[in-house]
Order: sequence, then C-alpha cells, then structure tokens
Amino acid sequence: MGRATGPDRSRDPRRAAPRHRRVRHPRRLRGRLPLERHPTGALSRVGDPGPEQQPPARPARAVRLDHHRGRFQRGRRTVAVRARHGGPAHPQRRSGGLHRVPDPVHRPARPAPAARHRRRAGVRAPRYHARSGAGPVHECALRLAAGQGARARRFPAPRERHHCPPRHGPGGRRASLPGAAGPPCPAGHHHPSSRHGESPAAPETAPRAVRPDRRPDGATTRAGQEVPDPRARCDQPERRRRRRGPRRAHRPRAQARSPRHHPRAARLHETAVSASLPSDPRRRLPAVEALLAEPDVAALLGSHPRSVVVRAVRETIDAARANGGAAPPEGWGAAVLARAHQLAAPALGPVINATGVVLHTNLGRAPLAPAAIAALRRIAGEYSNLEYDLAQGSRGSRHRLCRDLLVELTGAEDALVVNNAAGALLLALSALARDGEAIVSRGELVEIGGAFRIPDIMARSGAKLVEVGATNRTHRKDYEGAIGPATRLLLKVHRSNFQVTGFTADLAPLEIAAIARAARVASLFDLGSGLLLDLSPWGLTGEPTVAEGLASGVDTVAFSGDKLLGGPQAGILLGTKTAIEACRTDPLARAVRSDKFTLAALEATLALYRDPERARGEIPVLRMLTEDVEQIRRRAETLHNGVGKDSEVVAGDSEVGGGSFPGAKLKTWLVALTADKLTADSVAARLRRANPPVIARIADDRVVLDPRTIFPHQIEQVARAVRAALDA
Repeated sequence: MGRATGPDRSRDPRRAAPRHRRVRHPRRLRGRLPLERHPTGALSRVGDPGPEQQPPARPARAVRLDHHRGRFQRGRRTVAVRARHGGPAHPQRRSGGLHRVPDPVHRPARPAPAARHRRRAGVRAPRYHARSGAGPVHECALRLAAGQGARARRFPAPRERHHCPPRHGPGGRRASLPGAAGPPCPAGHHHPSSRHGESPAAPETAPRAVRPDRRPDGATTRAGQEVPDPRARCDQPERRRRRRGPRRAHRPRAQARSPRHHPRAARLHETAVSASLPSDPRRRLPAVEALLAEPDVAALLGSHPRSVVVRAVRETIDAARANGGAAPPEGWGAAVLARAHQLAAPALGPVINATGVVLHTNLGRAPLAPAAIAALRRIAGEYSNLEYDLAQGSRGSRHRLCRDLLVELTGAEDALVVNNAAGALLLALSALARDGEAIVSRGELVEIGGAFRIPDIMARSGAKLVEVGATNRTHRKDYEGAIGPATRLLLKVHRSNFQVTGFTADLAPLEIAAIARAARVASLFDLGSGLLLDLSPWGLTGEPTVAEGLASGVDTVAFSGDKLLGGPQAGILLGTKTAIEACRTDPLARAVRSDKFTLAALEATLALYRDPERARGEIPVLRMLTEDVEQIRRRAETLHNGVGKDSEVVAGDSEVGGGSFPGAKLKTWLVALTADKLTADSVAARLRRANPPVIARIADDRVVLDPRTIFPHQIEQVARAVRAALDA
C-alpha cells in the first residue's frame, strides 16, 4: 500500500502552491500517465508559468491505479504533485481542463477532507476535477496499488481545451454526473455545469481502505466511479481530432438545453424522428432474382429468352419505383408477363387507321395494293434477277427494271428509281449543279417532314443556293437577273404542304424551262407527291400531275412513289436522256439506289396504271380518295351497330395528308363515341392498346372514327376494340 505524502508544514499555508515543471521524484515514474482532454474546459500546460493567480494548497488526495490494464502494469507508482486547485467545482460551474482522471487511475479511496484554506474572493474557479461532486483534490497525494513504485517521468502536456463532454460511460450507457443540478435535458443529453458558481464543500470523512481486487463472485471491482477506457477514445480519430469553436455567451438554462442550440442533440433528435416515420415504400420493392424465382415469372423462361424475361422484370420494377413504390395492381407476375410479351412482340406492326387521313406519314403513308403485296411475297423468299441479264447471261443493272414501265406511262425519255424523293432531289442537284449555282424562288424554300429543308439538301449536294424574289412574289426578271457564269440550274419546287394566298405572284414551270433553255442551264421541277391520274372529277384540284410536269419542258421531274402514286417508298426521276444519264452515273446514285423489294412493289403498282379504272379500284390510296360518300356512310352505320348505344353517326371531313392537296377537305361520315365516365384521351389510349391498335382522332372532346380509312374487313375488329375500351 502506498503512503500518502502530506503538504510541506514549513511553508506558509496562505501562499499559493508553486507550479511544477517536473515531478518531485523523477526516478519513480517509469511511464507516462495518459491524460484525457476535457471536452469543454480549458487547461494550461502542467508546469507552464503564467500570471494567473493560483489557488491555495489543499490536503493530499489518494488515487490508485487499476491493476487489470496491461499497458499500465509497470506504471503504478506514487508521484507527489502539488494540487493547483482552489476548491471543488460547483455543480452549476463548467469545469475546465481535464475532465476526468486517466483510465488506470481510480477515484480516491476516501473523500477528501474539507479544505483548510478557503479561496479568497476573486480567485478563479478550480480548473481540474475528476467528476463533478467528487470533492476537492488533495495536494501531493497519489495512492497506488500495493507493491508498485514510482519513477520520475514528466507528465504529458494536456491537449487543447475546448472539447465536447463525454457522453457515455464505460459500458456504453449515458453517463450522469452525481453533482449536476437542474432538470434533465429534454433531448437526453448531459450538459456540463456552469463556471459561474461554487459547489458546496464535500463532507469531511475518513479515508477508505483500498477495496479487494475482486468480489466473492469474481467480478472486478474498482473504488469510486470508474473512468472509461482512454484507449477507446484514442482509437476514434474523429473524436480525438474534433474541436469545438469559441465558447458561446451565457444564456438561460432552458435555452441552453434546447436541442436547437446543441448540434449533436439536434442530430440525435432528427434521427429519432426519422426512425419513427414510415419507411420509403420503394425500399420494399422486390429484387430481380426474387421475381425471377416466382412461379409465374419462372414459367416464362421456357417460352422466352432469359434476356427478355430479365429485362421485363427490371422494367416492371422501374415502373413501380417511378410510381412511388406501389406494386402493380394486377400483381407482379401478371405485370412481368405483360411486359415480356410486349418486348417479345415485333416493334413494327400493323395498326388500323381510323383518323380519316389517307396519306398519314406517321402510319406509313400509302398501303400497298394486293398485286404489290403478292410481288413482295414472290421476291422475298427466293433469289431474283435483280442485277442479272438473263438474255446475255451476264451482269445487268437494276435501273432497267422499272425504266421501261415509267417511260410507257409518262412519256418521258428516261427514268431512274432511287430510295426516296429527298434522295432523288439530292442526286439531281449533285449531278446537274455541283460546284455551281442553283437559283430558286425565296417563296419555295420549303421544309418537308422531319425538319428537312430544301436549302440543307442543296448545301449537301455541292450546289450553291441563290435566292431570288420575295416570299410572296417572284417575277421573271428575278430569275434572269440572277443568272451568271456560275449558274448551273434553275429549280422549281411545288409547295405541296402549304398554301400562299393573297397578293402573290409566281412563275409556272413552263416559264422556268424557257428561261433555263435560253441561258443554256438545266432545269429541275420537284413535284412532291407524284400524281399519275387526274383527280379533279372528285373535287381534288391544284396538284400538278407528272404528265403536266414533263409537258412544261423541264429537264428533270422528281416525285415520291409512296404518296399519291400509291406505291412503296421510292424517289422517281423522269426527264431527258442527258439529264437522267448524268444522274445515273453520279457517285451518289449507288448511295441512294433502291432495293429489290422497292422495285418489285413499284413495278406491280405501276402495272395497274395501264388500266386507270383498275388502278382506281385496286390501289388503296386512289380508292379512298375517290370513294363514294354513300359507301362510307354504310360502313359507318355498320360500325355504329357494332359499337352500340355509346356511339352515333355524324357528318365530318377527311384529309388527303402526306403533303398533298393542301387545304383540301373530303366529305365523310364519322362514328362519334360517348363515354360518360371516361375522357376522350382515356378512350383513345385504350383503343391504342387494342390488338391490333386502333388509331382514332379527337374532335370536340369526343373520339371519332372515320370509316374512309378503315378497310371493310377491319370494321368488326374496330367495333370489338371500341366495346372493350368503353366497358373496361
């Protein structure tokens, strides 16, 4: 058992205790005593001289070490350090310096007696105490376990002053100070006592003997209140390095204990609040592997590729996540099954056009005649003589396949078929005006579908665009004044998708051709739709025919094959032998050449024009444009009877579409649907989900169906789809 060393009796007790730069017995301390930083207080270095007034000396205090700390086994010693504290800390006073004794050092075995010398008025509050309410520290009294000596070592300097107070005891529970005053914090946090006050002196009692190392039950005991393991905090760099900012000004206790003024308390409060809130439903969404293990989903792996099923599962989960985490109303298995069938279905499929727009660009424009479909079927499954001359047994040219038929029907000198009308215009400009100037009226710089503009196409061809005239009026002198040495071509564009009315002036293709011949330059007429039959007897006027374009005398005429002609997508060039041969030999000709399916369908469609009446009856576009209104009404009545009471037959208008006959209206009869509990958009959306999808239009907040563009064999399918949409 170590001996307690008392204060020097020969020294004046009224004098302040001297500061210690080194321990009194330097050879008795073998190792450093690890000192804990106080989280909130301030402490000067031990032995640091300064002008601050020191408190008077106090009686000795006993401290003992724990013998169960391996790293401190040989560090138990007795050291005599003079106390530098004037008295115990008040419960309401914020203690500074080191908040608690290092872990191997225990609380005194006996409470310290009352101080012999009271602190004079104005002396600063004590700066060190192990725990609030533990009593004052005795001067130069450390009591170590039996058999332990002391050797001289310097005390390590205390660390920075301002730190958070320890929040937990050695067992992980929240520590509470015996001497703390005031009601507990609402947030459940300990607040250090105030610095402005003086705690009552501890009662003077006799020293206690050191308790035995173990209780009868074998549990390790420690005298006084145990101090948490200092190494636990040292292993946490974020705690060891954290520093508090400047001290806050004094405020009322209720305000000081509010979680708003304590960041850590506020964070814990927010954590508790968030824990009480319901969790995000999206966290409960099933995993992909979990859905793949479902019986309904696992059965899909036998009929669909695994990649399709996995993609269907992921997209179903993504759709549920986008819906806020709600499961599909039909169930996970049914939702995955529907998505898998949708992914496995072809992306390009048939639809029913109930809009009344005959040449609907978004719906593939012109449907093919039965003869063209048969030609595609005949060519698609077998080899063909696409570029083989059967008579010579040598290589042939695909450009000859439709050439003779086009020359026969139009009277042109030569013909060339490419993949689309824009390709035909690009090829003609490249062959006839490359590296030169192409003159065009400013009012004819049109924009076709898909945001493609005539100036952009001309720029790609290598020709330089020269605009003449005004937007609404262009005269002959404008063309003649713009012709120069670099001029290669005069371009005439038919405004097929818009109209210019009012104070306008324009040059006919006949005049353009005359000016070009006089200037010895080429001329090109972009017809657009390419009408082979005159439809004026059915009220469709204003669209130039191919024959009229060639009769104007221009060198080349360009038009589409899938619009008013009623064939497949194609670009057709007709004109003089010189102009068409220049287009055929241009390097771009191979880039825009047509394939065997286009040539087969186009040849079959053109063959129907040898008999105009047969063409008007078998080519769907011509039949729809020239169909009698009474026939349309009879089909409308049939559709109305199939739908039931939720529909009625009303008069309406149809459109040509496809950039043809702008502003023209075709009289028709419509079937208007009535849905009391559904909006027009909802009904239209349900019709689009039918099999096959039905594409309708909305007029006056009602869904209307135009039988003009519905084939006769599709009437019953449309009726079933409408009933399903209204009854769902």
